[in-house]
Amino acid sequence: MTPSGFGRFTLGLIVAAAMLTGCGVLPFDSAQGRLAQDDMQPTGSTGAVPQEAKSGNLLYLAAPGEGISVLSYPRGKLLQTLDTYDWPEGLCSDRDGNVWVALPLNLSVAEYAHGGSSPIATLADPREEPLGCAVDPRSGNLAVASALGSIQVYSHASGSAQSYKLSGVEMLNFCTYDDKGNLFADGESDSGTFELIELPKGSSSLRQISIAATISGEYAIQWYGKDLAVQASQGSGEAVIDRIRINGSTGSVVGTTTLDIEGNPYGAQFTLFRGMVILPEDESVGVWNYPQGGDPIKTFAGLDKQPFLGATVSAIEN
Repeated sequence: MTPSGFGRFTLGLIVAAAMLTGCGVLPFDSAQGRLAQDDMQPTGSTGAVPQEAKSGNLLYLAAPGEGISVLSYPRGKLLQTLDTYDWPEGLCSDRDGNVWVALPLNLSVAEYAHGGSSPIATLADPREEPLGCAVDPRSGNLAVASALGSIQVYSHASGSAQSYKLSGVEMLNFCTYDDKGNLFADGESDSGTFELIELPKGSSSLRQISIAATISGEYAIQWYGKDLAVQASQGSGEAVIDRIRINGSTGSVVGTTTLDIEGNPYGAQFTLFRGMVILPEDESVGVWNYPQGGDPIKTFAGLDKQPFLGATVSAIEN
């Protein structure tokens, strides 16, 4: 894929889907690095919520045109499928386990309770085509990155948003908060080059972060520990995540993780959770030790979906 961006790629899929309308995960086998063939069907869908979906950690996966698959984590059992009646893209979760999903066709973001089967809240993102989101663990503010290059911030994840825009930024795909309440987002400039921007805590304007590295603008970012994890590239058989140390308006690469992959992530959103990186690969999902990388320690397959583009873990277990 060229550096046309996660958003531009998925918006192209939206157009194709509009033109062509109409037209479990399994127990892990350590010897094969995949999952066996039982337990393939979901134990719940749009009806009663499985007890396992209420009491344990969950992995949410968004497949545009298909809905959201909810898996137990780390087991990887498919528990239910949420029909969003839209085109779900980026996902994020808050400290209570609630999950937000960006819905660009509906120009909104929707919130699901942990293990819930229908939205408990919907926030309008008018004309901004939301692609990715993040929740500040300190304030509870919800940030949404848009295909039009803006960031919307909803105070305490409710009401109307405050919009922020930086001249020269054409598209923003993903965003993340650090542990101090600073917000970062990545995407592309008007000329198609990688852009990393920051909304410092308490600031009323965005600023550009300069990085001395070659990074594609189509991949996800996530704060982890003291650094910003940025997927820098994806090629034949591997995906690369750079660890970026932020110092004022500059960032430097302090480490690199290479994931050996079989499928094509298609610019999918990775998520980091308790020493693991989870990355969709076409219609399956790999799990790797982080920051070691290398071969996946688990692969969740047999989900029968279009390529997954969004991923987040909803955690309620300490």
